[in-house]
Amino acid sequence: MQTTSIYIELVIIGAEALTWIFTIFALIDARVISVLKNGLSSIPIAVILLGLCYVVGMVFDRIADWIFKKFEQKIRAKQEIPKNVIGHLLFVKTNDEQYFNYITSRKRIVRGTALNVLPISIALALYLLIHHLSTAVAVAIILCGVIFFILCLITYHQIIVSYYKRVKRYIAAEKKNTVVAASELQQKGRAPD
Repeated sequence: MQTTSIYIELVIIGAEALTWIFTIFALIDARVISVLKNGLSSIPIAVILLGLCYVVGMVFDRIADWIFKKFEQKIRAKQEIPKNVIGHLLFVKTNDEQYFNYITSRKRIVRGTALNVLPISIALALYLLIHHLSTAVAVAIILCGVIFFILCLITYHQIIVSYYKRVKRYIAAEKKNTVVAASELQQKGRAPD
């Protein structure tokens, strides 16, 4: 199930990226839109486009990961999580791997969308302006894109903070269990045989 989930996430990110990429191509030559319409009605071409979405999604996911890495590291430092702690291993150890997968999925989708929403908005607005369709709609699209971008950043921040707070709780519980276990061993060592 996890593999299917990752595949779908990358296809979504790739489809978002291809939306603005194809819109830019349509700005250069409007025939791109008719080619895409005809292509999507053909199963072989639709399958190829799906594969392209996946590959582009992988690339844009890595770019988004690279861009958001410093942002996440600041939140991690603020939560005082030691650099040697690997969150995934904590979640496996505590049988909470499902939560880790859920958070990872949400992070991937929201940072990919944050990366793509502004280019989509700008490309669509330019397309409308170049084809003399509607200036008001073009401005509204850009404003919506900016608002959605900000909402993505806020959501990403909340996801990361929530994740590292949980990691911090697991670290505290592990330290407490270690202290209790050491204390019990110490007491057993003193107890008469």
